[in-house]
This record gives sequence, C-alpha cells and structure tokens, in this order.
Amino acid sequence: MAQRDAEDRRRRSGDKPSKGRRPAAKTVEADRFVLRDQAGAAQAVLETTKDGAPRLAMRDDRGKDRLELLVARDGAPMLNLLDQEGKVRVEILVAHDGDPDLNLLDKEGAIRLNLGVARTGAPEAGLLDRDEASGLTLTVSP
Repeated sequence: MAQRDAEDRRRRSGDKPSKGRRPAAKTVEADRFVLRDQAGAAQAVLETTKDGAPRLAMRDDRGKDRLELLVARDGAPMLNLLDQEGKVRVEILVAHDGDPDLNLLDKEGAIRLNLGVARTGAPEAGLLDRDEASGLTLTVSP
C-alpha cells in the first residue's frame, strides 16, 4: 500500500520512474470493471453478459441497475432504462437489420408502445396489446 501511494505521488509530481521499473501499462485488460464510490458501493459495471455481449450498467444508490448500454450478440446497439425493480421500461436500439426503434415496456416486459422507422424509411408508431402482436400500427406511406 505504501509503495502504491509513493508511486501515485511520483506520477502526480511528474517524476520519471527509477531505473529498473517499467513504465505504466497503456492498456488495462480485465473480464469485468467495477466503479466504486468512496464508501465502496458499486456505481457502474463494465462487463460481458453470459452470451458474450459487452455491457455497461450504471446503478442507483440502492445498487440496482438503472441504465444499461450494450451491444447485443446480433450487433444491435441498445440503451435500456430500468425501473426500481431492475426491469427494462424504455429501450432504444438500432436492430441488426438497421431499423431504429424506441420501445416503452410494461412491468411484465411486454412492448406496449413502439416508435420506429420502417425499412422503406416511413415512420411507424405501434400501440400493442400484452401479446405484442395485436394492437394499432400507424405507418406513413411515402
């Protein structure tokens, strides 16, 4: 610990490392990074999911994930906003086929409102029932 404190002071002061010491690595690698506050509570996590997708999660003061940024295995980038129970309620993504979507989900995880752009370039709005298949879809035709 004392050696690390001395190295930190040396780095801040701009002193060069003494002979025999290697310069600091320019790349840091790990399977998981956890950002902690001064009290030691995890505030953010950078990791890979069980299926190997990269994921950044930010947590609230109770330790619950509230914001999640990831790239799904199919290549779709996604931003999720989670409720107090950790359930995704807002999802913003660009699907693997290139179509952008904004989804609002209910507490059970069903998409209830979808705003997107169709492959034709036409804007779409969908009001969906719990089965996510029935409902009302509005599309502007070019």
